[in-house]
Amino acid sequence: MLVIKDLEKFKSPGTAVTVGKFDGVHIGHRKLLETLLSEKGDLESCVFTFDIQNESKIMNNENRICTEEEKEKILGSLGIDKLILFPFNKDTASVTAEDFVKDILVKRLNCRLLVVGDDFRFGKDRAGDTGLLEKMSKELGFDLIVIKREEFEGSPVSSSRIREEIRKENFEKVGAMLGK
Repeated sequence: MLVIKDLEKFKSPGTAVTVGKFDGVHIGHRKLLETLLSEKGDLESCVFTFDIQNESKIMNNENRICTEEEKEKILGSLGIDKLILFPFNKDTASVTAEDFVKDILVKRLNCRLLVVGDDFRFGKDRAGDTGLLEKMSKELGFDLIVIKREEFEGSPVSSSRIREEIRKENFEKVGAMLGK
């Protein structure tokens, strides 16, 4: 897997992309990744995530389920072609949802297929959602697959839920939600 930190040098004939933090790479993330890999065809598979190592306001090291190195290892073992670590700072945090899709996903990544969860939110103030993506996919010519959230014991799986179970020392539940 190629790790990319500078999109200025990124070139691809076409990508299949999923976007998120992917902290812990839990069973919901794995469902997104499996769909991405099974539906990509000849496209390069890309996981787009933010390089948040220096942004303690977003997620400090104590709150992470896995390290960046562990995440890279997991994603690589699943067969992802490229991991994009996009810098997270004041400038990138102010990018609107529409500009993120147009300028980053379509223009820079040459996204032809986007796979996201049904609760996906993005862009400045998390204003973008799957409804906006549906509209923009038609306008900009990329395919969109929206995946229903995975559940465990009747509730949605999320990184924040896993962190809560870690705090409670419910490691059997943590393992189940991480797919272990």
